[in-house]
Amino acid sequence: MPALIAARERLLQLMADSERVLRQLEASARELSLHGAVLAVVTKLAGGAPDPALLDALIQRRTLIGQAVRQAELSMLQMGQMRQQAADLIGQVSSFLTVTLPALEMAQAQGGR
Repeated sequence: MPALIAARERLLQLMADSERVLRQLEASARELSLHGAVLAVVTKLAGGAPDPALLDALIQRRTLIGQAVRQAELSMLQMGQMRQQAADLIGQVSSFLTVTLPALEMAQAQGGR
């Protein structure tokens, strides 16, 4: 039983830590999206520039930022799924500790009479 309690505590800590990481991912995705929007405007403004290397560099950076935004969104989705699994496990362990185990102990005590 102490191992289950410890496991539940670790899962609860994981939930708290992952919430913090999720907020950081969301903030990063917002910042990257903003940078992407700014680069889109700059790229459009530089579209008539005589330096094709500059335009190419802007487009490449905009593409990289777009990929980073998609990766952050995927990471947030995966983090949400992991958090749901952890929440489910916490519920199962809590139910076992507060319902199943006491009922089992009560049944054993009554059977021993």
